[in-house]
Amino acid sequence: MKKTLHYSRAEVVEYEDSAKYAHVLTQYFNYVRPHGHINGIENQENVIVLYNTPHWQPTEIADVVHIARIPSDIIFYDKKVSAMFEPRHQWVEVRLNGKHAGYYCKDINVLVATDWTHMYSKENEEIVKEILQAVGACKIRTKKQKITITVGSDPEFELIDVNTNRIICAGEHFSGTDPDIEIGVDGAGNQVELRPKPGDIRQHVQHVRSLVRKFSELGCFDLSTKGDVYPLGGHIHIGGVQPTEDVLELLDDFLGRHVVDLSGSARGSYKSLGAYEKKSYGFEYRTCPTAIFHNAKILKICLKIVKNLLEKLVNKGTITYYYPVKAEDYYQHARLTENEYKYFRWFIENYRSKLANQTLLGAWKVRRKKPKPTWKLTISQNDTFSDQIRQALFAIPERFRLRKDIYVFGLHEKRGNVYTFPTRLGTRITEFDPCISANTVKIGIAYWVRVSEDERIIGQLIKDLTKYLRQNKAIAYKRKKERTS
Repeated sequence: MKKTLHYSRAEVVEYEDSAKYAHVLTQYFNYVRPHGHINGIENQENVIVLYNTPHWQPTEIADVVHIARIPSDIIFYDKKVSAMFEPRHQWVEVRLNGKHAGYYCKDINVLVATDWTHMYSKENEEIVKEILQAVGACKIRTKKQKITITVGSDPEFELIDVNTNRIICAGEHFSGTDPDIEIGVDGAGNQVELRPKPGDIRQHVQHVRSLVRKFSELGCFDLSTKGDVYPLGGHIHIGGVQPTEDVLELLDDFLGRHVVDLSGSARGSYKSLGAYEKKSYGFEYRTCPTAIFHNAKILKICLKIVKNLLEKLVNKGTITYYYPVKAEDYYQHARLTENEYKYFRWFIENYRSKLANQTLLGAWKVRRKKPKPTWKLTISQNDTFSDQIRQALFAIPERFRLRKDIYVFGLHEKRGNVYTFPTRLGTRITEFDPCISANTVKIGIAYWVRVSEDERIIGQLIKDLTKYLRQNKAIAYKRKKERTS
C-alpha cells in the first residue's frame, strides 16, 4: 500500500478537521480560517473563511452555482445572516443540493463558506474539490523560495557516578534549565540535559560532540542513554516547518515508530507517537528517546532522515511512499546510503541487548581528560635557611617547569657537610634513600650551606641541584610559550 502526504506553506488555522482539507484548500487560498472572525471581507485576497462570524452576505448576488450531490450531513448548511455589505465586486452563491454552501468572489479569490471542515471524510473532500471547480477558483501559482530545514536538540541523559557506577540525581551536581545553558538539567532536575547549537546535520553532530567533551571535564561523571531510572527524551528541534498532522505522520512512519520502543522503562507516558511541542522556530519532535544520541553515527542518520524527508515534503508539497516504509523509500526520500540504512536497522534491533549499557563517553569515543597535576617546591618551615638560599631555591620553578613535587629540608649541623644528592660542595649520604618517588623528590642540604649568604657557594649548590633534578626528571626547561608568558 502506498501513502501520500501533503504540506502547504499557506497559513491554515487548525480547527476541527480543517488540517485534513489543507492539501486541497491551500492549492487555491493562502489563508484558511474556519470558525473565525474576519472584518472587511472585500479587503481580503486568496482567503477562504468557513463559518465566519458575523455571517456575511452581499446585498447583490450576480449568479448562483448549483451542484447536485448525494446529501451529506458532514457539510453544515447555514443561511443565518448577521451582516450585509455593499459589494464592489461580483459574488456568486454556491448551492449544494439546493442548500446554501457559501459565497465566492473570483475577482479577489475569496470564498465565504459554511461549515465544511467540521468532520473529515474522503467523500466530503471530493465535494469540496467539485465546489472549487464549479465556481472557477484558480490554483495559486507563485514561485516559492526553497526552504532549508535546520535541526537542533536538547537530549536528556542519566548521570553516572563513575566511582560507584550508579545512576544519581543530576540536580545534586548540575543546575540550569535556561536554553542558553549548554549543560544543565531538565525541568524535573533529575537528568542532565545537553543543549547543543542548531545548524545543518554536520554542524549539529559536531556541536553535540563538543558538549560531550566539555561534560567529560566537569568531574568523575559519565552519561547513560538507557533510561530505566529516569525518563529520557531525545527531542529534535526542527526549524522551517510547522507540525501539521502530515508532517508528524511522516516523521513517525520513517523514524518515530521504529525507535520509540528503544525508550527505557522509566519513560512511561512520554513514550508516544506524534508527540511534539510548537516553538518559535518551528517545533520540537518529542517522540524519539535519547537512545538515538547513543553515538555520532546513529544520530547523524536520524537527523538525515528528518531533514531530508521534511525538505522534500515542504518544497515539493507532497510525498508518496510505501506503508509500511520500505528500504527503497529510505534511499529515495531520506537519501540514506545502503550502509546507513543497514546500520539504522541493525542499531534498532541490537540497541537494548548490545549497546544500552555502554556509556556516552565510551560510545562517542571521548576520553576523560586527566587534570594536570600542580607541582610545587616546598622548603621546610622547621629548619633554618638564609634568605639568599630561599630566594635561590624559589627561583627554580621560575626557570624550570616542575614535573614532581620538590621538598627541601635541612640536615642537622652534627651530620657535617653531607647532602641527599651529589654536589661538589660535599658528600652524598644514602641514609634518606630513596629520595626519589614517582611524584616527589626530597632534597636534604647541609647546615653550613643552607645558612650561607655566599653567592659563590649558593651558585654551586643550585647548579648541582638543578642538574640532579633534571637527570631524575623532576624539572625540565620551560617551553618558549611558558618563558614568554
